[in-house]
Amino acid sequence: MTATPLGQILFWIHEAHQNVLKLVEELSDEQLAWQPHPSANSIAFDVWHLARWADYVQARLPDAHPQLSQQLEARRQIWHAEDLAARWGLDPASLGEYEAGTEMGAASARMPWPGKAVLLEYLQRAYALEEQGLAALDDQLFQELIWRQGAPSDKTVGYWVMEHLVHEWEHYGMMKYVRGLCQLNASEPREAASSSTE
Repeated sequence: MTATPLGQILFWIHEAHQNVLKLVEELSDEQLAWQPHPSANSIAFDVWHLARWADYVQARLPDAHPQLSQQLEARRQIWHAEDLAARWGLDPASLGEYEAGTEMGAASARMPWPGKAVLLEYLQRAYALEEQGLAALDDQLFQELIWRQGAPSDKTVGYWVMEHLVHEWEHYGMMKYVRGLCQLNASEPREAASSSTE
């Protein structure tokens, strides 16, 4: 890790990725799909949501600045290249902003999910491509304005990367919380049974 703001941010993005992957790898299919309430999201939703945003970021990077478009080849999202929405039985029009789950409301709690292995593979691939793309940034680019529709916007590349970092850790915290609730839920019958015999 370098001591520059960019170096530290990229370090913590990698740490977030590793923590999320470790958490998911330790869960069963049932734990991934478990919901604390019928209208609440499962961990599976967060896995998919994080994978979708990592996939979006990795594909968007070459267009974020003219210098990046020279350094990085044009990229497609895995999601679109492999038509994963259709393969998973999802309607793209119902998946929120950028088909990534943002502002879906209660519909996000009713989504069907493929098994853990499929979700985890998508997450791993999206994370790997995202980190590969982010490695093309340098300290100067970090401070440059993002380009949109051929002109600079009012946000820097660094702002965008930092926004993504915060988003990663927010959802990791949500996943840990739901995992704790799931574990409490699984232990309640045993606790009740043991207390009834005392």
